[in-house]
Amino acid sequence: MRFRIQLITVDEDGSERVHSVAELERDSTLRLETTGLTLAEGKRILKHLQEVVVEEQVEACVVQHRHCAICSKPLSTKGHHQIKLQTVFGNLQIRSPRLRCCPCSEGDRTKSFSPLAQVLTERSTPERLYIETLFASLLSYGATTKLLSELLPLDEQLNAVTIRNHLLEVAERSEAELEPEQVSFIEGCPAAWAGLPIPNGPLTIGIDGGFVRDQRDKGWFEAVEEFSTYIQRNRGFIPNHGERYRHGERISTGFVESTVNQVISKRFVKKQQMRWTPRGAHLLLQTRTKVLNGDLEDTFRRWYPAFRGTTEAKAA
Repeated sequence: MRFRIQLITVDEDGSERVHSVAELERDSTLRLETTGLTLAEGKRILKHLQEVVVEEQVEACVVQHRHCAICSKPLSTKGHHQIKLQTVFGNLQIRSPRLRCCPCSEGDRTKSFSPLAQVLTERSTPERLYIETLFASLLSYGATTKLLSELLPLDEQLNAVTIRNHLLEVAERSEAELEPEQVSFIEGCPAAWAGLPIPNGPLTIGIDGGFVRDQRDKGWFEAVEEFSTYIQRNRGFIPNHGERYRHGERISTGFVESTVNQVISKRFVKKQQMRWTPRGAHLLLQTRTKVLNGDLEDTFRRWYPAFRGTTEAKAA
């Protein structure tokens, strides 16, 4: 038996256009290995669907800008250029026309414009950035490239460096929204802090650390020396756990160790032999904590209001 998959575009005036997407063949005998679609067939169908949908959207956008917004006269074409757009279902080469501005809009300094370049301001769709950031925050960059290449219809060879750069861009944009860090929550002159009343209730403090291999490949003695300097400069803020224990106060770092293991150790594991810069590790932790807290999708919704919005496909 044969299956023919078609996509029908319905315009606002009710006119329809039929696009052939794919054809499949199956034996009349049902077999376990040929039941339904294979992964390769599904990827090929999704890629072709993406191409047709984007082509229709691009054409509609160009038609909307083909006439002057003031006098409604048609605008002439100056030329074309290619826009490369990375989508979750593959890379697309979009033919983008450049239109000459109408004489009645002489107030504009520009003599021509590209309507698609004004809309497609980034070269990766939010869905593609979200998927890359999501998995790269949980897995190594290399494992992320293999996973996405296996599941998504990406005909190009994914590069771990590209995924890393995309994640860092998302992290930097997210970090730019943070308010200035508040170093101290105690008001007034530090000389008068000793006279302040003791806070009510128990105060729980947890201290622990995680292992992150330095890209600069520091020696053991240099690292110990820096740690000693840190201790000397912050000795007044380090609690005396022994004294607290002798006074019957609870001493526990289990909740801190669990957090460090979940946030740092599982991603910066020693077995990866990955070397990190302080900035690179910091930015990765920005996106990883958002993923673990379930906040990454809300962040993308704030940046891109239509991201996974009301345009979800409806069942026939």
